[in-house]
Amino acid sequence: MAGKIKDNVAATPPKTAWGGFFKLLLALLLMLMLAGGAFWLGVYLNFIDLDKLADDWKLYDKPVIGRFFSKPQPVLPPAEDTEASAALPVQSAPLTPPVKAPIETNPSAATEEVTEKSVKGRQMEEAKRASKLARLYTNMKPEEAANILNQLDDSIVLAILNKMEEDQAAKILATFDAGRAARLTEAMLKKKQDM
Repeated sequence: MAGKIKDNVAATPPKTAWGGFFKLLLALLLMLMLAGGAFWLGVYLNFIDLDKLADDWKLYDKPVIGRFFSKPQPVLPPAEDTEASAALPVQSAPLTPPVKAPIETNPSAATEEVTEKSVKGRQMEEAKRASKLARLYTNMKPEEAANILNQLDDSIVLAILNKMEEDQAAKILATFDAGRAARLTEAMLKKKQDM
């Protein structure tokens, strides 16, 4: 009986430290793949909002991944009501005397700058809404999406189609009548040339 035990021990290969290391490495790799897949699924199903994450973590300022995120444009606050401003507490005067602002020779320049900022803010908001609608229509069947898009203005349809992936936009364009599809294609080409 003692001879059988010695034979069995001699037949098993000795364990090496590398075997445990590779198992641990494989387990960590599998966990990383599962976490990445879960994150991708959350983004795909709109459980995770990448725009909000980019704003919260300021991902647009990061060196490598910053180029994948656009920096949000500041939005001007709405004009205050006189009644609402009357309800706010009055702040005490500053201890230092106010500095006189230089006299502005061109008062319309400041107005143009404010107007330009508000236009850019509105354009950013419209682009976000068009992206959201493009994701919505991408998840539909091309025929169903085309039936709805046929009821919309060409400028709205162009904004949505420009945010879609090319293959899905092509399927939707193919379901439009030939005249409208040609008109939309021509407008898309002109927009590309303007850029």
